[in-house]
This record gives sequence, structure tokens and C-alpha cells, in this order.
Amino acid sequence: MNGAAGWKAPEGSWIKVNYDGALFSNGKEGVVGVVARPETGECVAWASYRFTKLVYPEEVEAMAALGGGIVGYST
Repeated sequence: MNGAAGWKAPEGSWIKVNYDGALFSNGKEGVVGVVARPETGECVAWASYRFTKLVYPEEVEAMAALGGGIVGYST
């Protein structure tokens, strides 16, 4: 990939779960996105969440990790 960042496939029969979160500039709402993909790269599960009353970026990232765990467990 010429040094560019990108998705790396999991080895074997594993499913890779990626997640991320963002806090809106108002500091009171956050969103989370989760996607699960096997070595072939197609999406086999996904989720998105919107939260209110979140104040800190760490809270949003924690919710993203939780969402990733839920999607991973259910896949």
C-alpha cells in the first residue's frame, strides 16, 4: 500500500471488528460506528449509535469499544 494507512485483513477464519467514535463540537452528543469483516473484506455486520449527554472524548471511545464488543460477540 505504499506506506498508506488502510485496512488489514485478519488471518485465517477470524473476523476483524473496527470501531471509532466522535464527539460533536457542542460537547453533548457523540456517535459511534462499528464494522465487522472477515479476511475477504466484505462487511458481515455493522452498527452505528448516537449518544446524548456525553461530555468527554474518552466516554465516546469507551462506548465505541463497547459497541465493537457487542458486534463482535454477536457475529
